Amino acid sequence: MRKPGRSMVRLFAGVVACVHLPVCDALAQSYPVKPIRLLVGFSPGGVVEAAARIVAQRLSEHLGQSVFIENRTGASGAIANEMVAKSPADGYTLLLMPSSGAILPALRTASV
Repeated sequence: MRKPGRSMVRLFAGVVACVHLPVCDALAQSYPVKPIRLLVGFSPGGVVEAAARIVAQRLSEHLGQSVFIENRTGASGAIANEMVAKSPADGYTLLLMPSSGAILPALRTASV
């Protein structure tokens, strides 16, 4: 007759080991390894772009990687929002928008 306690301990040890595998993988990666793209939804020379230049400079100094600004004007920033939403989720594409851009998705009609 087998002891149920021993098999439960093995099962628990296997689950704990499997849960920690992604953490070890994430620790091995270094960030950033390529330039970071900062998207601005408004034209160059405006207040938002001036703030983006300050943020990009500080990020570049802090991370040790170049940060370049890309202006995608039009539709009150919706074009830049869409580009960031469709970009890979790897952390190399950032968006800088004013607070008014936060309510933009709520104002647009949902297309199904």
